[in-house]
Amino acid sequence: IADELRTRRECLRRSGFGGVVIVDVPLLFECGWQALFDRTIVVYCAPEMQRLRLMRRSGLTRAQADARIAAQMPLQEKKAAADFVIDNQDTPQKLRPAVAAVYAQLLALR
Repeated sequence: IADELRTRRECLRRSGFGGVVIVDVPLLFECGWQALFDRTIVVYCAPEMQRLRLMRRSGLTRAQADARIAAQMPLQEKKAAADFVIDNQDTPQKLRPAVAAVYAQLLALR
């Protein structure tokens, strides 16, 4: 995956693309791939919310969801390592303005 990301990034640069590319990479920091990107964003919610979402989305038991969360880098470390942090505790309608604000900042950095 990392090689493919590098290849696509280089193709975009050579093409003169001046936009913003957003790549959703679960376990980005755990895999050490953050250096492949100019900026990183962590979108987070509280562990309780994360557990409930995992259980609903993936059909996991509470124990399975807790084990998956525990296997990840601690949230505070990810937040500290990220360039941008977005709180995803609430509804999609409340998330949109936060995402739009980060996107605007990314556009300004081009």
